[in-house]
Amino acid sequence: HSSTMVVAGVFLLIRLHPLFKNYQSMLEMTLCLGAMTTIFAALCATTQNDIKKIIAFSTSSQLGLMMVAIGLNHPHIAFLHMCTHAFFKAMLFLCSGSIIHNMNNEQDIRKFSCLNNNLPYTTTCMMIGSMALMGLPFLAGFFTKDLILEALNTSYTNAWALMMTLLAVTLTTAYSSRLIIMSTSGTPRYLPLSQTSENYFIKNPLKRLAWGSLISGLILTTTIPPMKPQIFTMPIHIKTAALIMFMVSLIISIELTNKKINQTVFSFFTQLAFYPHILHRLMSHLSFISSQKLMTQIMDLSWLEKIGPKGLTNNQLKPSTMLTEAHHSNSATLPLMAFALTLIMLSLTAR
Repeated sequence: HSSTMVVAGVFLLIRLHPLFKNYQSMLEMTLCLGAMTTIFAALCATTQNDIKKIIAFSTSSQLGLMMVAIGLNHPHIAFLHMCTHAFFKAMLFLCSGSIIHNMNNEQDIRKFSCLNNNLPYTTTCMMIGSMALMGLPFLAGFFTKDLILEALNTSYTNAWALMMTLLAVTLTTAYSSRLIIMSTSGTPRYLPLSQTSENYFIKNPLKRLAWGSLISGLILTTTIPPMKPQIFTMPIHIKTAALIMFMVSLIISIELTNKKINQTVFSFFTQLAFYPHILHRLMSHLSFISSQKLMTQIMDLSWLEKIGPKGLTNNQLKPSTMLTEAHHSNSATLPLMAFALTLIMLSLTAR
């Protein structure tokens, strides 16, 4: 988790924020990039069925949300969200690894069900982490996501960035609820001989991370002075916007669990907007074709045909063709010229 935050550059932007906080264009660029990142990653996570991909894309979505907070000129809120996000996201990755191990390396959530009966501790921790990721009141994520939404709703910012961020937050609750519903409801869809025993060595880390997901937001926002968030005042309809989005996203998550839903709607985001195909396959294919044509035109055509053996053959062919044509046009001239040249050479050598 820490390496992801560092490599993505969010922590670097937080540290460098004093250098560009007075440049409005830089802040707007950060805001727009964060909004596009969070909405795209949230859409990809909503359409995925791999549990590890869902959690990984949710991490990318939360990175975009931190970028939005930095673009709003609130780096302390972004760092606070990074600290609380570390608890429940690390716990979610541990829970997914435990579930995959017990399900014989199965990662498709459509084959998960009733895990709360066989893996009660892991499933409980996964539900706590997912609810903290949603921003459920009084959990760790609530103290940070609610602040980011309040700062976003009370600022004079780009309307498109505002809409994309609000939609991404809504989809966060949707794919987190979908993960919980698919893992705990319905009849068992896994193999009857699957090993479903919880490892003792993973329970203690999950326990500590679960406590962090429950109380870390409250502790960080009340006891550490630099972390004390700014108080926002706003109308009641803006204050309840997060709650409204939470209710809407629950309806969306229930609809997403419907097996009869048209899968072609999700094909675009399931394939990550064809980004891997465009970047990895199309570019490499174009470079391969261009290099092949370059070698064919320059190496084969120019060097071997124009300059090499074929080129020499063509150069020798022209004078021989001229001699042949001259021989056919005047057959008596060439023998006489050859006879005269022979006599001249003999006379010169005789002297």
